[in-house]
Amino acid sequence: MTSTEPRLQHLYLSHLAPAFDFGAFKLILDVSRLRNPAAGISGALIFDGERFCQLLDGPQAAVQALIDRLGTDRRHVGLTVLHSSANPTAKPQQGWSNGYCGANDLDVFAGEDGLRGEAALAAFMAIVAGSDMSD
Repeated sequence: MTSTEPRLQHLYLSHLAPAFDFGAFKLILDVSRLRNPAAGISGALIFDGERFCQLLDGPQAAVQALIDRLGTDRRHVGLTVLHSSANPTAKPQQGWSNGYCGANDLDVFAGEDGLRGEAALAAFMAIVAGSDMSD
């Protein structure tokens, strides 16, 4: 990605669909580890056993294509956009990581009163820093 290419930063929360079990996370990780870096997408995916929270950062077209695929992925339900910014001023994420967070860590995003926007992004980054992450 060149410095002049539009960048998109997108943070979402979703729930694991009832028809799927914990093993769906492993499958999502396997595909994400291959596709995201190849598309120039960086960020982080965390899972608490029931919910996914993912920050995507990269070329606008690539991130939007991934968002569109996620919207039709039957493993996710209740997808909620927490933050989205075209050409964000925040420093781009380095690499792509994934991991597990505590069972209650994602509660700050839940419901109508949950964090959104820059506050959601800051909270997500704090959760990632304290999570069991791998690259």
